[in-house]
Amino acid sequence: MTEKEMQSVYPANGHTQNGDTEAASGAAHDAAEELRRQKKRKWIKFIIFFIVGNVVVNSIMAVTIQKARNPKFRLREANVTNFSNGGTPRLDLVFTLKNTNFGTYKYPNATLLFTHQGMEVGRAVVKNNKVGWRTTKRFRLSVDLNLGNDLNSTVYPINVQGKLRGKAAIMVMMKKRKGADLNCTMDIVSATQKISTIACK
Repeated sequence: MTEKEMQSVYPANGHTQNGDTEAASGAAHDAAEELRRQKKRKWIKFIIFFIVGNVVVNSIMAVTIQKARNPKFRLREANVTNFSNGGTPRLDLVFTLKNTNFGTYKYPNATLLFTHQGMEVGRAVVKNNKVGWRTTKRFRLSVDLNLGNDLNSTVYPINVQGKLRGKAAIMVMMKKRKGADLNCTMDIVSATQKISTIACK
């Protein structure tokens, strides 16, 4: 073996093995650092996604679930009796109260006012009660109408108005004051002694 070949196999400085070890150690260190950086980036992404997700969820809940809405108070059915036989005209009515909130709606007593051509002709009381969340409650009321001597018309327009002033318990924790307004009209036809139309605003 020539001297040049021996120098290529056995370097004069004798540090070939140590250099390889240092290079391997540096590569391992670089790999560990890169792994740590990747884990750090993953955690940062997770935290960002978590924060953004919370903001989105809270925004949706604020717009939908946590937002309190006014219940809808409507007159659905009406029948009239004792209209033309000398007795006092009587209305038998069916109302609905629709609660679209994610919580129970409770309300105190309220008075409904019935008018004919701007004059009061009767009153009825809605008893205090409650409506379950996202449900519709139906209830009946009857009222005697004091039309006086005005019993010769062919059509008797009757207006009924009232207000419920209660509280909506949103997700049990929050209570917000909400009102339900009623403003409906109906026509009593003397020839048929029936209600022809019912319209609510």
